[in-house]
Amino acid sequence: MNKHRTGRVSLPIAKLTATIALAITLTFTACEEKQKQDGTTTTASEIETVKKGKLQSCSALTVEEIFDAILEKPKWESITENDNNYVTVSGTAAGSEPQNIFAKFFVTRDDFGTKIFELGDSKNIIEKACSIAYIKANGGTFTDPRDKKTYKTVKIGEQVWMSENLNYNADGSKCGGTVLEEKKQLEVYDSEDGEAETCSGYTSYSLEDKNTVNCDKYGRLYEWETAKEACPKGWHLPSNQEWDKLLRYVDGTSGTESPYKSETAGKYLKAESGWDNNRNGTDNFGFSALPGGFGKFKSDVGCGYDSAGDFGGDGVYGCWWNSSNEHYLNIYYYNDGVDYSYSYSKDLYSVRCIKD
Repeated sequence: MNKHRTGRVSLPIAKLTATIALAITLTFTACEEKQKQDGTTTTASEIETVKKGKLQSCSALTVEEIFDAILEKPKWESITENDNNYVTVSGTAAGSEPQNIFAKFFVTRDDFGTKIFELGDSKNIIEKACSIAYIKANGGTFTDPRDKKTYKTVKIGEQVWMSENLNYNADGSKCGGTVLEEKKQLEVYDSEDGEAETCSGYTSYSLEDKNTVNCDKYGRLYEWETAKEACPKGWHLPSNQEWDKLLRYVDGTSGTESPYKSETAGKYLKAESGWDNNRNGTDNFGFSALPGGFGKFKSDVGCGYDSAGDFGGDGVYGCWWNSSNEHYLNIYYYNDGVDYSYSYSKDLYSVRCIKD
């Protein structure tokens, strides 16, 4: 398990160009602006407006906090080109291959407020910078005294979550294992009506008691009763309401519906790698959700990884128990939503612990 790293974090974006223009709308307090007679502000005021403003896609942090996290020594300047005033920030992003970053902002003011206008495509850069800065400001570590494993943690709103799935070897927990069999066709019997059903080809994987590479990456899988007691002291399995609070915080909504199903939270909670077909998320809050799959206790049809005793879904499905009932929260690789589904209590899913 990798320990949480502190300090400057590199910006791993392939072929980052030297000049990056940013599209940002900022929030501010108009009465704090010192204006000139021609409607523009002083140089110092423009720089402060940009630095203290917040991005729509990264509302928890200011622009200054974001660039402080990714640049060694950010340099803020005001320049004039063709009678237009701009604010720029430049510096070097630390890493094995240091990269120069230059961002340029154009501040305008009218009856509708103050805005920073787009000078190029910067969405991916900003989202990555937001994640790095948020984790730096809110991240931590926790070492489980039972087995000495260290987990990354992150504060999201008022909650503190583990940033990794639990990997404690509780009695009855399992790991996704090796290939059991590969078949082009399998005939099974439906237990409800006794009719034979022919299933398409599939690969079946085992569930193992011992640790495997799947557990190293995704954590162990737990039955519901085991999951409710699996978290270390000071932590617990989240309830429906605690999951709801997380989802509403990251997607910016409010309400009382429970369990809450979000159409966008998956994008912000998914890790930046590890999901099939490159359907990764932006991981804005350092939750780093991974598709750990599931283990089946009871066969639904009898085909593929829906068969009893099989493991599957890794890379495709992220499934986490809650403590309120036998429903699990799920995130799929092919969309940005978060949903809930009912399951047998003996099925096996991932556990993500929340601090008491």
